[in-house]
Amino acid sequence: MLAAVEDLRHAVVVVEDLHWVDPSSRAFVTRLVDAARTRPLLVLLTERPDPASGHSTVAELVDVLPVEPLPDDQMRHLVGGLTTVSVDDRVMETIVHRAEGIPLFAEELARVARRSSVSELPYTLQASFLARLDRTPDLRQLACLASAVGTRIRWDVMSAASGLDFEATQQALDRLVATGVLVCDAELGAHSFRHSLIRDAIYASLLRADRRRAHRAVAEGLAQLGVSVDRPAEVHAYHLAEGGDRVGAAERFAVAALVAARRGACEECRVLCRRGLDLIRHWPDRAVAAPIELNLTMTLGNATNAVEGYGAAGQLELWRRAEELSVIAGDELERSSAMNGQAVYLMLTGDAAGALRESRRIIELGEESGDRVALLRGHSTVAMQAMFLGEVTTALASAEQGIDLYQQGDYFAVTYGFGTDHGVILRATATTAHTLAGHRRASIANADAAVALAESLDSPISLCLALVMCGMSRLLWEETEPARSLLKEAQAVAGTYGLPFYEHTAELLGAGADALEGDPTALDVAVRAASALLDAGAGIGTSAGWWATALAQEGAGHHDLARATAEAAIEATALSGERILDVELHRVAVRAGLACEQLTPEAARSRLSAIADWAAGRGMFLQAWRAQRDVVALDNGGNAASERL
Repeated sequence: MLAAVEDLRHAVVVVEDLHWVDPSSRAFVTRLVDAARTRPLLVLLTERPDPASGHSTVAELVDVLPVEPLPDDQMRHLVGGLTTVSVDDRVMETIVHRAEGIPLFAEELARVARRSSVSELPYTLQASFLARLDRTPDLRQLACLASAVGTRIRWDVMSAASGLDFEATQQALDRLVATGVLVCDAELGAHSFRHSLIRDAIYASLLRADRRRAHRAVAEGLAQLGVSVDRPAEVHAYHLAEGGDRVGAAERFAVAALVAARRGACEECRVLCRRGLDLIRHWPDRAVAAPIELNLTMTLGNATNAVEGYGAAGQLELWRRAEELSVIAGDELERSSAMNGQAVYLMLTGDAAGALRESRRIIELGEESGDRVALLRGHSTVAMQAMFLGEVTTALASAEQGIDLYQQGDYFAVTYGFGTDHGVILRATATTAHTLAGHRRASIANADAAVALAESLDSPISLCLALVMCGMSRLLWEETEPARSLLKEAQAVAGTYGLPFYEHTAELLGAGADALEGDPTALDVAVRAASALLDAGAGIGTSAGWWATALAQEGAGHHDLARATAEAAIEATALSGERILDVELHRVAVRAGLACEQLTPEAARSRLSAIADWAAGRGMFLQAWRAQRDVVALDNGGNAASERL
């Protein structure tokens, strides 16, 4: 679309009824509005603010032009143009007074005035339309059913809901066109209400029991027709809920949520999950409700991981609830998934001991029951946690076990076709662990395998994880250009699919790559990205944030700040156990300390030698070699080597 705008040199896009927009469409409209700020594009949005709260979606995006009721003189001009028959002053003033500045009501009153006396003019818009429909009771019944279908009435849906054949349905709807209630859109195979207020007026006239019957008829019709792009599962769920079938509606919302997640619409997925949970959470028959609530809870947890990050507020409680539900439902497969959710949450909020405890609990469950999937999940999480702890041998062993357990099809069987694929997690973890160990060939092979697998699965969140971890590995090899390329791609994918955790992490590490090349502007980028991650509650990878920030401060010439940041980070990682970048943090602290003359060469040599020995003891041979190389440089070059460092 934006390319077409550039070709046209100017364009106008109109989006009506924004108050009904779903989260995915809202995201599209937001991007459209952002694009219009730098392109020859005019975006016009219309909505009715919420009558109770007055909340306006439009006001959050663009300048608002309130559409006020028409003044009396304009109403008189409007009414005068609506009829070829002259209207006397008394009728005119009655119409103007009752319409209260609403053009649609004025139009209806003028229509009635052609054949009725002033005393017969209706007092409300609803009364006007109902009076017209009352003259043909069969049409009123059809109009009421159409109002339950929605503003647009597809012929196939209306036929299935009404029991009329296809041709009879079209003819009946055409009769409503003649009354001024509907308009026909043959190209879309549908009729629509001439105005949404007309639909609202007719729908509001339905008694609760009649409304439920209408929605049940629509739901039964949709069940006969099946799900399609024009008849999505969430529409079926809505009609089931309005028709009184809470259990059936919750099941359909679960289906709709999964479909949304698989197309990358994770925010929409969360909305659908919550609607389903509101319906089923307190259903008295727990044997019936528990499997459905479990399905919705698991999907909600994975979608929240994508939208807010793995350490989002409330996630631990959600995963614990999922484990409770899996026990009630007797679902061991989902139990290991819920346990894995808890382990990942603890890992990403800095509770290393808790994460390892949960991971080993999953492995124990898998060993007791011979459950391959539980073992896969357990080894996947143990490998990643051990890697961040700097326990390279453990990370590599668990990664290799997990890779052996992984099977084709696990993306859908284990992670529902939209979560982070365990094969990608294991390959990406092996990439970083081999990097820490100094195994360059194995690191690159696993990196290529991780990215290729994520791309073949068409999984944005899996691809983001692969690109970010492989980008960090290239950064640890001090290969800034390949690192920057991978991280920029991760930013682009995360931005497209609304994955802020990966977007900010990639931005932060990209700033580190820029800083290694001496770019002074990297500091502002690093601080902004690190702040966004911390605000979101992300704990894991915090050492990467510290490191990138310290590198950026060093690159900008703020050596005292760089040293303070590195020292604070070392204290923090000692408490959290996240030791993956301790060597790099010590190296920054030493370089900065030498640069601002707060550290002597002798103290620098001693510190670097100690951290090199520590890293070698953990199997982090690349970092150990780097630290020892710095020691050798100091031994050979004295103060000149200090400056080079």
